[in-house]
Amino acid sequence: YYLNHIEKFTYEEFVEFLYNGIYAEKIILSLIESNIYKKHLEEEKTKELGISIQIISLEKELFLVENNVKQLDTIGTEIIKLINKSKKQEEKEEMYSLIQRYLDEIIKNMDSFPMSCASIERAFEILRIQMKNHEVLTPKMVEFYLLFRTKELNLRSICKDVIVTLGGDFGLAKYSLAGGVCKNGTLKINYEDLMSSFEKYRGKIPEKALNDTINILMLPMLSHELHHAIDMKEYLEIKKNKENEEFINIITTNKVVNREIRNHHLREIVGEEDYDNRYHDRFIDETRADIFSYFDTNNQLLTRFKNCYEFNDIAGRLSFFARLLVKKYTNEEGKFISPMEQFNAYYNENIKETERIPIAEEEETDIFHALLNGEPIPIELYEFLKQIASAKIITDDLETTIKNFINDLRTEEILQGGPAL
Repeated sequence: YYLNHIEKFTYEEFVEFLYNGIYAEKIILSLIESNIYKKHLEEEKTKELGISIQIISLEKELFLVENNVKQLDTIGTEIIKLINKSKKQEEKEEMYSLIQRYLDEIIKNMDSFPMSCASIERAFEILRIQMKNHEVLTPKMVEFYLLFRTKELNLRSICKDVIVTLGGDFGLAKYSLAGGVCKNGTLKINYEDLMSSFEKYRGKIPEKALNDTINILMLPMLSHELHHAIDMKEYLEIKKNKENEEFINIITTNKVVNREIRNHHLREIVGEEDYDNRYHDRFIDETRADIFSYFDTNNQLLTRFKNCYEFNDIAGRLSFFARLLVKKYTNEEGKFISPMEQFNAYYNENIKETERIPIAEEEETDIFHALLNGEPIPIELYEFLKQIASAKIITDDLETTIKNFINDLRTEEILQGGPAL
């Protein structure tokens, strides 16, 4: 009886009926198989009346996908077509639920996907469209991105869970190893607090410009936390299968272990409250995570999110990163000194001489690697960073620009008969 009545609905009436009611799963599946549904679905596609019924069709396919990777690829392609078709605000709102469900399926199957596969690429295309449309990445998009990066960086063994929350008492972001159990690592992002931190700018700058700023600034924050996981993995791999005495012996000779132990030692002395607030930036693991985030963000903008932003937008952000690098290599008196040297001095100020762990004296010969680790670099590179910071040198590829300068510096020293750095 009801189907006979529904069969008389116009397209508009049928769409309203589908979206304004709450129906059991069995009824929805029956409706999808009805003639009126098929008729209006075809009509919607051919006459370009909208995308509402096509969204419901794809949601049904997602519901029945059952880990079929090939089907996920196809659904992803169709979702991207619908995103590009959706012009009205109500259509974009209808797409939100579909995109969430699709990303949920990708997240659920992430560990079984190969690194390069169509489904992951479709998901990244959805993120790129979001950025190009000057819309902020949603919590689910951030969750997908972070989970993929933990897979890409081979961090799944120490970062089992990625959690994007709408609140919490852990700040904007936090990576923890959950009591030292290697397989229980957790990376948390406080999405709501992150969005709230930009509220003071809302209404003062154009909405699209603000959304672009939020997206671009979100990337280094995510990269920063990923680096904490990278650090932990490197440390645990060195420590693995070593007896206590053997491990103790390398504390003063292995730079990675020495840095991690001294950083943790100082953190205990200072206390968690001062570590999180007053002295956060003085710790070498935080400095290194920051430096990594500048270059990693740049690489993401050049690869995963290529063509999402104009050259000047990226160049402006890199100039800002260069200013932060210069600041890290400048002490409070305005003198050129590496973050590692500043950390060593801070360590010695706060740790009794009898309790200090000797510094591992291992010379770094790779200049770029030294920069990534906050170690001493040639003053010529420091001055070069100042030129990028002041926009005298403009680039959209910070790493390549710096490496080219380092190569030129090496060549010049060799030609002058000095040491090849």
